[in-house]
Amino acid sequence: MQKKKINTPRLIISEKLIEHNYNYFNNSIFSESARIFYSLKANNHPSVIRKLKSLGSGFEISSDGELEIMKKEKIKPELLIYSNPVKIPTHIANAYKYGIKKFAFDSENELKKIKKYAPKSGIFARINVANDGSEWKLTGKFGVTAGESVNLLKKARLYELNPIGITFHVGWNNKSHTAWENALNTCCEILSELKKNNINLRFVNIGGGFPAHNVNQYTKLNQIAKIINPLLQKIKNNFNVEIYTEPGSFIVANSGVLLVKIFDIIERNSKSWIYVDSGISQGFYWIFSGLQYNVIYPYKISKNKKLKKYVITGPTCDTHDIFTKDAFLPEDLCMDDYLIIYPAGAYISSAREYNGFGYPEIKIFR
Repeated sequence: MQKKKINTPRLIISEKLIEHNYNYFNNSIFSESARIFYSLKANNHPSVIRKLKSLGSGFEISSDGELEIMKKEKIKPELLIYSNPVKIPTHIANAYKYGIKKFAFDSENELKKIKKYAPKSGIFARINVANDGSEWKLTGKFGVTAGESVNLLKKARLYELNPIGITFHVGWNNKSHTAWENALNTCCEILSELKKNNINLRFVNIGGGFPAHNVNQYTKLNQIAKIINPLLQKIKNNFNVEIYTEPGSFIVANSGVLLVKIFDIIERNSKSWIYVDSGISQGFYWIFSGLQYNVIYPYKISKNKKLKKYVITGPTCDTHDIFTKDAFLPEDLCMDDYLIIYPAGAYISSAREYNGFGYPEIKIFR
């Protein structure tokens, strides 16, 4: 990169890399027999949506806000699934009115809501599975046991709802193929038990969580696919179901970088502080939970150039606004030099109204 003037901060996304990742995933997990429903919360930029729409992707949504995005982009309701297992009633009603007929659930209360606001819809049970190997565990808040899922899917007919599937999530950025293997074996047990009760589901949704953050995502996906593809084939053959999947990070994470500019360098408390013009409150909240991002010097570094340890901090007045405390970069960095924060394609731009939920309305009383 030449040192020319560029307006910053700037989040740069590659559509070509998104297309490559979509096709790579499509050709790896069950060899194009799995239906992809891209997880919209990962990156909901219109250009990303339009690119994925052109590739034939479906979309997974979880709120009114995300539904409005889909409406604006004219995504057909048959290409949408509603995977939030515990939904706000008016959100169910609005999704149903638009034509969505596939809703996740994980409790009898949710069955009652769906019966009232989306009668005769198809429902799929969110089962709780082990998240061993994941960077963020997604257990506790959602999901039922295998036995509970069978009972609830049987009970769904009492609410005049159509049991059509089961779904799970192995946790975010999961590098262990064992997590999917164990989850799919649990799915086989559930499907077998349901079959005994004359309930034949239409799909198994293996969710997301495919590793993409600070890993070689292609190598990891190949390792996972080698283990789970035979299991997916077995499930498809034995139970005549489709395979759904909800990749998000895998498709967009490495497609984006945040370009920032250095506006000050200060020696303070025996540390070298670099101040850049965007901070962790501008979409990088995940650092608070231990996530790490790479800080990259975008120019060619000569072999004899000395490196120095820096603290990289944002422009806000908060002391916790720190990308990293141990970035090793050239010691001769200057003001107006650029740095790259990577990966920034997933969960950065969409953090503004995460999962489609906006900030509350402000009401002032005088």
